[in-house]
Amino acid sequence: MNLSSIRTSLLFLVAFLGLSAISTAEDSATPLEYTRLDLTDGRKLKNVVIRSYDASRDRFLVIADRKAMTLAATLIPAPIAEQLKAAAPQTGTSVSTTTKSPDQPPRQTVPPRQSEPQTAPARPPRAQASAPDQAPAHRKVAVDHAENFYRYEFKVGSDAIRVQSIRIEASAATPVTGWAGRYRTQGTAHLEIFDTKGWSATRAKSTFEIITEEKPGEPILIIDFSRKT
Repeated sequence: MNLSSIRTSLLFLVAFLGLSAISTAEDSATPLEYTRLDLTDGRKLKNVVIRSYDASRDRFLVIADRKAMTLAATLIPAPIAEQLKAAAPQTGTSVSTTTKSPDQPPRQTVPPRQSEPQTAPARPPRAQASAPDQAPAHRKVAVDHAENFYRYEFKVGSDAIRVQSIRIEASAATPVTGWAGRYRTQGTAHLEIFDTKGWSATRAKSTFEIITEEKPGEPILIIDFSRKT
């Protein structure tokens, strides 16, 4: 056997030892990718990509047919495993991978609902203050006038007869129809009369009607006083 034949045999032996575990393995663009990788346990992986090597665990992170997995370095033939240990990215911790999920349609965002301006409930119109009731004031003026009349002006008979006491009963003053500001008050005067000559006392009563009137800015006035009985 000549020297050329020996050299050829040695080259063939080296190639056989390096690729004995890869029956049909073909290196791709980088030494970390293989179309097929035969493992020592008999499994055959396709479309293999070596992602990293964890020296602390002596394991490779690989992707085969788009599935991530970890392989013990002893499952890869020794010559290839040593080359991959030197070429693969080193990691001292476990590397977690996430399989990319199929593209999902973009989530539709719902624009925030614009709140309608709230209007404050309309307040009920404030009731206008009614004019004060003037009837009590007209009644008081009428009663005072009647009491003064029966005490100082009322004539029972002779000058010897005097009115000793008076008690006035009067109805509520009522508006006079057709006359703004005028009120009518009717009442009864209960009198106790004393005769100084005969030294005797009697009782009597008299009914009356009084018309009062009030003009803006003026006091209440007596318009008419009439005795009924």
